[in-house]
Amino acid sequence: MYSSRTVIKNKYYNKNVSPGFYGTDVWGEADKYLRPYLIKGMTIYCEICGFTPDGKFIQKNYDYGCVPPKNGETYTPEKHFKVRIYRITLTNPDGIVHEFSPSEVQIWCKTHNLHAVDEFYYGYAGDLYPELKQDINGEPMYCEDWFNEFINCLANDKDFYMELKSPDCVNNVPHEGIVIKQDKMKSEAWKLKTFAHLNKEQKELDAGIENIEDNA
Repeated sequence: MYSSRTVIKNKYYNKNVSPGFYGTDVWGEADKYLRPYLIKGMTIYCEICGFTPDGKFIQKNYDYGCVPPKNGETYTPEKHFKVRIYRITLTNPDGIVHEFSPSEVQIWCKTHNLHAVDEFYYGYAGDLYPELKQDINGEPMYCEDWFNEFINCLANDKDFYMELKSPDCVNNVPHEGIVIKQDKMKSEAWKLKTFAHLNKEQKELDAGIENIEDNA
């Protein structure tokens, strides 16, 4: 079974499913790519990027290093579209769910020659910007002050391509942002988008340009 958000896209389970936002079944293509690696009870969560089988952008103007397929050409992973895994779970017959930690997701993908989302940094948040451990008077910072300064540093960190061109795309489009996850057996994530990407989204919304997230 494969789905997008809350909608089951596999027509054998959902007979009323339509081609959806793209007009083609990009989710089915990702399913064909990942299915050989699934074991009983496993669920893989991923992003699909690049182009659809009929040559449309999956995310407007974001090519992610892919090229649109030519007429009659086989729709090929890593050439025409990419699948990037960000979460994996295992559910046993009693319904108990085991959540892979972020590091386990990275290791599992490397073991199976699949691609996890890019990992820019792994470690303690407090070690990323050691200069934030004290305020201007040399005193330890209050937790709330530290958090605000930490987010401000992240939002302007060029090592994470914040407010820069997307490092994954040939086209000149803004980097979308970063996601922070805690390395524990619980699915929690926080997304920090760049202002450039937020402005792009707002302009498209004002122009009436739809995207898959608005139609999920």
